[in-house]
Amino acid sequence: MISKLFIIRHPETINNRDKIIQDPLKGELSEFGRSQIPFAVKQLMSLGITKVYSSDSLRCIELAKAFSKISGLKINYDPIFREVNSGEWIGMKKDDVKKLISQHKRPKNGEDLDQLMERAKNILNNLIKEEGNILLIIHGCIGKMLIGATKDMDPYESDEKFSLKNCQIIELDLKNLASIPLIRNRKK
Repeated sequence: MISKLFIIRHPETINNRDKIIQDPLKGELSEFGRSQIPFAVKQLMSLGITKVYSSDSLRCIELAKAFSKISGLKINYDPIFREVNSGEWIGMKKDDVKKLISQHKRPKNGEDLDQLMERAKNILNNLIKEEGNILLIIHGCIGKMLIGATKDMDPYESDEKFSLKNCQIIELDLKNLASIPLIRNRKK
């Protein structure tokens, strides 16, 4: 069984800095974001990580490659770890999107928080079978859902209550994981 589960949000992007909703796959790191990588890698090296999963977005790949180079660990890239797909909201200001989310609106051609929470629960359901100290290199919104899922929280409460700064490392509390109603093969 998994010993410890750590998540880290990717380094700062230009759109993060400018508070603009970005595409799940794209996102150019800011100058500050690039400067965050060496410090983040140093912190990660102290955690005894044995396996790494990462979003396949460019902003996560840059951190994953830097960590892999120092640690020698293989990175397992998977689209399940991508940021929420904001559909038609991509390019909008973050504050405008927060208002829409608080009204439980869903972007056309995108995901809502309920769908994102379902994805987070599926991630946890799959990872619980792993062994060792696992690291996930992910994004802010999926990170908030993962934290909320370990506490059996509503996705909208998770979105409001939690925050992940760029390159912030969090160890998820797994002691209640067995009691969380994880989603399994939901029919659409």
